[in-house]
Amino acid sequence: MRFLDDSRHGPFFLLVATNAPHAPYWVEDRYRRPYADLGVEEPRASFYGMIENVDENFGRLRAKLKELDLERDTILVFLTDNGSSAGWRSGHNAAMRAGKGSNYDGGHRVPLFVRWPAGGVGGGRDVGQLSAHIDLLPTLLELTGIQPPAVDFDGASLAPLLTGRGSAPASRPHFVQHQQVQRDGTLQMESPRPFYHSAVLTQRWRLVNGKQLYDIAQDPGQRHDLSGEHPNRVSELRGLYELWWRDVTKRLEEYTEIPIGVESEDPVRLTSFDWYTGGPPNQRVMLEAPTEGPWADGFWAIDVVRSGRYRVTLMELPPEAQHPINGSSADLRIGSRRQSRQVPRGAISIAFELDLDRGKTTMRAGFTTPDGLRRGAYFAYVRWLG
Repeated sequence: MRFLDDSRHGPFFLLVATNAPHAPYWVEDRYRRPYADLGVEEPRASFYGMIENVDENFGRLRAKLKELDLERDTILVFLTDNGSSAGWRSGHNAAMRAGKGSNYDGGHRVPLFVRWPAGGVGGGRDVGQLSAHIDLLPTLLELTGIQPPAVDFDGASLAPLLTGRGSAPASRPHFVQHQQVQRDGTLQMESPRPFYHSAVLTQRWRLVNGKQLYDIAQDPGQRHDLSGEHPNRVSELRGLYELWWRDVTKRLEEYTEIPIGVESEDPVRLTSFDWYTGGPPNQRVMLEAPTEGPWADGFWAIDVVRSGRYRVTLMELPPEAQHPINGSSADLRIGSRRQSRQVPRGAISIAFELDLDRGKTTMRAGFTTPDGLRRGAYFAYVRWLG
C-alpha cells in the first residue's frame, strides 16, 4: 500500500508473490474456523482459509488502486504458480488429474486474470488459446509499448488476444519439465533425462512422459490414454519435444551464478536452497531442528560483479530466528581463498571479511561441531564494503 502511495505519480511495476496458500499453514483462526466448523480436516481447513485471506487482500489491493485513481490505467495480473497442493485430493481442482508437482494438467494448469480498462482488456471474456508463463514478458512489453530487447523470446505476446486487436500468435506447443523430483535416489535437476516427468501441450493434445497421449478437449481429466490409437501423433509430439530438449540443454553443464556486489541489491542473501548438491535442504522441516540434521552441504555459484572487500556473514537460521549456531568453528571458501574462525558460544552469526576479484567462482561455507560433524551454512549474507 505504501509503495502504491509513493508510486502513484509515475510508472511502476509491483510484483506481490505470497507464500499463501502453502505450508506452513499459518492463518488467523477467523479464516480457518468457518471451514473447520463444516468438518473440513486440517491442513485443508487452514489451506482454504489462506485462499480466503489472499482473496480478501487482493480485494484491498483493487480498492487501493481505485482510491488512488489508478484502476483504469494499471495492468492488473493475477495468477498462481502451480496446481493445488493441499486441496486437490478432496476434489477441488476443476476435475483435472493430480495436483502440485505433477506433469498432468492438475499440476500446472493455473488461472490467469488480466484487467486493464484503459487498454480495453477486461469485460469478463474467456481466452481459450494455450499459453504459458513464458508469454507474460512479451505480452506486457507489447501492452505497455516498451521496445523489447534483442532477445529470442521463448514465449509470444498475447496482447492481440487480450485486446481483440491484431493477429493472435500462431498455435504452438508448450513443454513442461519438472526437475525437482528424484529418480533412483538422484534429483532430476542434477542429472536430467529427456521425457522423465515431462509433458508436451498443444491446444488439443497432451503427451505425458513421452508415452501417454490424451485428447484434452474430450478428456480434460486425462483418464483415457489414446497412445495406442494414435501412434503417429505420439511420434509427432515426441519429435517436437526432442527439438526443444536439444535447445534447452545446450548450456546444461553451466552454473547459474548469483551476482554479488550489485549496488541495487546489497547485501545479497544466499540460502541452502540455491546450493549445488545432490540434495539441498529444500523444506522448512529440514531447517527447524538443525541440531538434529540433516548434515547437508553444498556450494553456491556466484558472480563477483565488483572487485573489492566483502563481508560474508554466516548463519544457521535467518536473523529473525535468533538461533545460536550449532558448531564450534566456521569456515569459508571462495575460489582459492579460505578462512576459518572459532564461533563464540551462543553466537547467532559469524562474519568474515576478504578481498575478492571480479569474476565467476564458487563459494562454500559451513560449521563444524566439537565432535567433528560439519554442515553447510544454510544462510549467508554477502555485503560489498568498497
